[in-house]
Amino acid sequence: MEKEMTEEERRERAITISTQRILTQRDFEQLKIVEMKKRIQDRRKNRLEQSITNNRKRKTISIDTDSNSDDENKKNSEQNLGLISLKDIERVHKKRAHDKESRLETVISGREGREKFGKWKKEKGRAGSTNKEKLKNKNFQMLKPKLRKKQKRSFRDKQIALRDALLKDKRLR
Repeated sequence: MEKEMTEEERRERAITISTQRILTQRDFEQLKIVEMKKRIQDRRKNRLEQSITNNRKRKTISIDTDSNSDDENKKNSEQNLGLISLKDIERVHKKRAHDKESRLETVISGREGREKFGKWKKEKGRAGSTNKEKLKNKNFQMLKPKLRKKQKRSFRDKQIALRDALLKDKRLR
């Protein structure tokens, strides 16, 4: 019955059913199954079409080693298939990767004639460490009482210390 109906009749029937009828869970499951079947069939069709078109595109090419027939083959291949001879193609082989020595040479040659970048480092022996560096290396047990005292300060003491620090910073600038 469904096979005899045309596309337009099927669409009209589907529209009337979807507008007038309430679908149940079974109906939704059946719809999903039908959709999945259609997808699978479409995929199979596409694969078949692709394999057919790919087979048509591929043509066997015979290569003659005679030097006399090279000119004739060149003319025929250019006219029929639009192929280019191997002599006209450059760099058929893969470009070799550089070894470690050649890479180092290129890096060192690139470094010449430019300033060094990165963080400035002190010259050893000439200068000592800064106070900040010393504080980083200082034992935490020695700093504990100082931190405890800082935490116990009153709000007014903290205000005064902040004001003094800001004034000192302003004077140094």
